[in-house]
Amino acid sequence: MNKSLSQKAAIMPVIQRILAAVDFSPHSQAIIDHACEIAKRADAELHVVHVESRANPATNPDGSPSGEATRLGLERLDSLVRPADELELATKKQILNGIPHRAIVAYATANGITQIVMGTHGRKGLSYLALGSVAQHVLRDAPCPVQILKTPKRVERPQENAIEEMPLTFGRELADSSAATQLISRALTLRATDIHVDPIDETQTRVRFRIDGKLSEYCRLDREVADPLINQWKMLADIDISDPFTPKEGRFSFPRSLAEFHNTEARITTAPVVDGESVAIRLLSREDVFIPINELGLGENAQRSVDEMLRRNEGIILVTGPTGSGKTTTVYTMLETISTSGVNIVSIEDPVEYSLPFVQQMAVDERRGINMTTGMRTMLRMDPDVMFLGEIRDAEAAKIAMRAASSGQFVFSTLHTRDVASVFTALRDLGLPNRTLTANFAGIVNQRLIRRLCSDCRQAVDVTAEARALFDRHSLIAPDQLYEASGCVNCRDSGYRGRIGVFEAIAFDDNIRAAIADTANEAELRQKLLHNGMTSLDDDALEKVIKGVTDLDEAIRVRWLA
Repeated sequence: MNKSLSQKAAIMPVIQRILAAVDFSPHSQAIIDHACEIAKRADAELHVVHVESRANPATNPDGSPSGEATRLGLERLDSLVRPADELELATKKQILNGIPHRAIVAYATANGITQIVMGTHGRKGLSYLALGSVAQHVLRDAPCPVQILKTPKRVERPQENAIEEMPLTFGRELADSSAATQLISRALTLRATDIHVDPIDETQTRVRFRIDGKLSEYCRLDREVADPLINQWKMLADIDISDPFTPKEGRFSFPRSLAEFHNTEARITTAPVVDGESVAIRLLSREDVFIPINELGLGENAQRSVDEMLRRNEGIILVTGPTGSGKTTTVYTMLETISTSGVNIVSIEDPVEYSLPFVQQMAVDERRGINMTTGMRTMLRMDPDVMFLGEIRDAEAAKIAMRAASSGQFVFSTLHTRDVASVFTALRDLGLPNRTLTANFAGIVNQRLIRRLCSDCRQAVDVTAEARALFDRHSLIAPDQLYEASGCVNCRDSGYRGRIGVFEAIAFDDNIRAAIADTANEAELRQKLLHNGMTSLDDDALEKVIKGVTDLDEAIRVRWLA
């Protein structure tokens, strides 16, 4: 490989060496053709190998291929690579000897192979699921991603479109000891919700975990380790690993054999960045998604309002707040609360955060013409009792949601706003008139997430004069003592463990509707909502400080309390 090609490979996290393993069966040509296409797209070096079994009579007494066997084998490998591909690619051909899967894995390890392409005979039932013994063992032991091409039992002659006719089966098995499994396992042990894998330079990649809402560095990996790791995740999510220059999204779940990942799904997003490819993985656990409604953190007034709006069974409920504030979790909890066998619940989401067994979920897919608006129209024709629109993003989506609510549907959705009062400003900006807002709402919930103090190490402190003045301004009685973060082994010296919601919620009644109709000023409307029994975000955060759930620093961080 010349110097310019080496330099190019060093700065790009692409497949650098493709290994095509063939057994000279009739479908070998299709495997080689497919490997050549991958190598050309990735500007990669192609290695083509065949393994001679030790039991083959054309071997020396020590088991190595005889000179004649090697010569004939190399000639057959030469004939499989088409002349046009030979001119365009740098290729290496090798006849190996030994147990096929061990020889392939050993060659891949010794030569820095970054993807293996091989085939499996067309089988059925359990034999097909196992992918064939050689492919199965290579998939388990290989140091890099393995792409398995399911091939038919009989191929009379190679066809130019053979690859298009053959369904591709990617390596989707995770061994307990694989790097992909180990890193995710460690993230789950540390209660991480997100994994970020980002290139630092040409040689190193940084791994960060988001724990309790805070992003912190976990480790650094050599690119030789990180790039195959990323490719393994991408293959699990059926993402094309030969095209690292286009943003991609996918998701994958874990086999039941890996008990520690029970009820866990992963959503992966990849993006090309300056030094390579950046990856973000959102870890979704059923225990984190389906939280009993009384454990979300709702205060007394907010809980009463939510209970009231869920009893309405019609109108629209909006859950609002910034990105990452737990809106989807709250909606899922509400939907689970009202779900019964007699209720048809449908949703359109972008993306589907977690598979809900009690909801017919549709994902936004712009490539196929499915967006929030068209998805909402489709849902209206599915005889729904309850509809969940993942997010109101534009005027058309808002109007369709309101129209569904006005026709007697029970509609749930989310919106990015600062608080409950600002919801009406946002919807007015989208062109919705006051009469629509007052007629169709069942209720609004606004929320944030704050970190819980670690109950094992939190420390009691005296209440300062400044803290007492803050409580007084919010008409709250200051406690005799507060708690603050300390740090121990159970919370990794952070002083916090887990998060809880901070809420303000209001169920609509005639007084609220009148206030909205008569008030255009946001600040004045907020005061009327508080007068009608709504507890503000600020007050709810301070109530949690008084109860020792969190500390004053966290409460102040939520809304910059004054």
